Amino acid sequence: NLDPTTGHNVQPFYDVTGTWYRYNGATSVDGTSFTVSNTSDTYFLQPSEMLIFTNFEIDVCTDVRVTANAGLHSLRDAIECASDGDEVLIEFPVYNQTITLNSPIDIDKNITISGFPSKNVTISGSDFSGSVFSIAIGKSVTMNGFKISCAQGNSDGRCLVNSGTLTLDDVNLHDDIGHPTIGSSLLNTTSGVIIIENTVEINR
Repeated sequence: NLDPTTGHNVQPFYDVTGTWYRYNGATSVDGTSFTVSNTSDTYFLQPSEMLIFTNFEIDVCTDVRVTANAGLHSLRDAIECASDGDEVLIEFPVYNQTITLNSPIDIDKNITISGFPSKNVTISGSDFSGSVFSIAIGKSVTMNGFKISCAQGNSDGRCLVNSGTLTLDDVNLHDDIGHPTIGSSLLNTTSGVIIIENTVEINR
């Protein structure tokens, strides 16, 4: 709608009826759905509003596009939504930002979590004690292209507790909350296997 003052009904000429999706680049809009009952249905556009309509989802649930602890397109939600073999992809809306978690994330599936080669995204557990990530027995997880700011306290595995097969590829662990003198940043249990690729740094 090119009218800056008045909303208008427009006719998108839908190809099919059923569920359609809206996109305009805003997190609050992208992927929201509405129902088309007739291909000749109209749609009301607000002043200056521009939308793209599709009858399929462009963003999948494993895309991370917000820094919130939970909710649509959060890291926690993307991991929960992922199936075995999926890639959880941290996207550009959170580039150079910090994903702040309120509690640990337990991973009990075979997945990859990918950020950026520059590692310009931080996943922070600095608001709680324990471990930021825990990998379950028998599960294979690959993490690449981000930083992890470890949890508080003096426990072992403040950043990661691994009981499965964990591949770290270009990941930085920052374990300096309260300058801990005991405990560890990374705990590999008796069932755990850790594979290091490229550069992995632990800063304490």
